[in-house]
Order: sequence, then structure tokens, then C-alpha cells
Amino acid sequence: MLILGSGSKARKALLVSVGLIPEQVLAPNIDETSMSKELPLEYVKRMALEKSINLKVGSGDVLITADTIVVVGRSILHKVNNKNDAREYLRLLSGRTHRVFTAFNVKYQNKNYFGLEKTFLKMKYLTDFEIDDYLKENEWQGRAGGYSIQGRAVKFFPVIKGCFSNIVGLPLPRLDNTLKGIGYYRNINNG
Repeated sequence: MLILGSGSKARKALLVSVGLIPEQVLAPNIDETSMSKELPLEYVKRMALEKSINLKVGSGDVLITADTIVVVGRSILHKVNNKNDAREYLRLLSGRTHRVFTAFNVKYQNKNYFGLEKTFLKMKYLTDFEIDDYLKENEWQGRAGGYSIQGRAVKFFPVIKGCFSNIVGLPLPRLDNTLKGIGYYRNINNG
């Protein structure tokens, strides 16, 4: 059974878009607080693994968990639920290059198969009007960095280097290779 260990609608939609239909969706319940002096890559890897550990599945199930972060320098721009925080994030990102990292973990037969992807984005300079106009629609809520690339914010990015689906929440090419590596497609075709 294919299980998505994420409450993210965007991650589920990505999987479905490439024909990977999760038979079950489980949302892990973990503390996503950064540890003192924890670097962004350490954090995102730890989150993907902790989500996998938090969810109990059968050894024959394939569990996919992931975490996506927006990083400027060494600072993680976590998910925001406050409009003022989202505004500050957008002002910080305006005219700058930043990185999006997604770490994922595939648990199958009590083994973990880990993947990490990095995408570079350059945001255009945003006016206060553009920021305020974007914030009215609320698609920034619960989004790392204060924006949703699959929404209206896509117009803010003249330069994207790397995997687009990574920015949304799952690096599909890398995940696909991991699933092939564990024999997932062979197993579903043979019943």
C-alpha cells in the first residue's frame, strides 16, 4: 500500500499528477521547532525522518514523508500564519535569491531511503502594493517563506534553477528514482 505521510494537499496533488495515488494519507504529529544552532539541511533531514518514525505502517507498505523549507543565508523561513510575518518574509526575499530544500524519506520493509533536493529561486523586486495585494488572497497562510509557488506568487520569480515540483513540496524525479530503486513499480505491476 502506498501511504503519504503528510497532510499537505499540494504533496498529494503532486503524487496524483504522476499516477501515484496514495491509498492512505496520514498526517504526522511532531514538534517542528528548530534546535539551537541547527543548520537548515540538518533541520529538513531531521523533519522528514521524524515524520516517518512518527507514523506506524506495515513493513510491506511504502510510506513517503517529506519536509520543505525556504532558506535565505542560514535562516529558515518557516511556515507562516500571521500576515505581518508573511509581509516581512516577502520583503526579505524581494530582489534576492533564496533556496528551497525538500528532504523526503521512503520507508519500505523497515528500511529508510532518503532523498534531498535543492532549487534556487530569484524573486523580482516587489513593491509594497504587490506585497499587500498578494497578502489579500491568503494563499500565503501555512506556507514556508510566505508564498505559494503554485498560486499567484509564481509571477514573482523570473529565475528558477532546479526542480519545480521541489518548490511545491516533493522533488518528483528524485522520488521516482527512489521508488524504482526499491522495486515499487515492479511490485505494483505484479500484484
